[in-house]
Amino acid sequence: MAEEIKKQFDKIGIIINIVKVSDNRYNSYIKNKNYDMILTGNIISNCPDVNTYFGEENLSNFNNIEIQSILKEILNIDSEEIIKEKYLEIIQIYEDEMPFISLYSNSLFALTNNNLKGDLSFNWYNLFYNIDNWYKIKE
Repeated sequence: MAEEIKKQFDKIGIIINIVKVSDNRYNSYIKNKNYDMILTGNIISNCPDVNTYFGEENLSNFNNIEIQSILKEILNIDSEEIIKEKYLEIIQIYEDEMPFISLYSNSLFALTNNNLKGDLSFNWYNLFYNIDNWYKIKE
């Protein structure tokens, strides 16, 4: 993947030096935030924590005081509706600043046909979300 990205950037005049490192060196780079750009993998749990990407000491070195404040507010909010609003604020800030880009997720995907009906609200951490509301119609 790194080599392909390098080729694409070369075409537009941006030079990238790829440094492939051992696990020990990688862990040191991550711990010390010693990189300008990093191509890495991340295992996402079934209950992902937004702090991994936006909280203090996050992987991308993204520091935004407004997001830090929102994340602290969320801890003390009981209203699901207000929490949703706060996460939408975080999404808007992310879209405005784009501190990192997720290239792909290769865990699971769903292929369906027009016979599968119901609330097909798949999401990126649970392929079978809301499966009890799916049904198949006869052809």
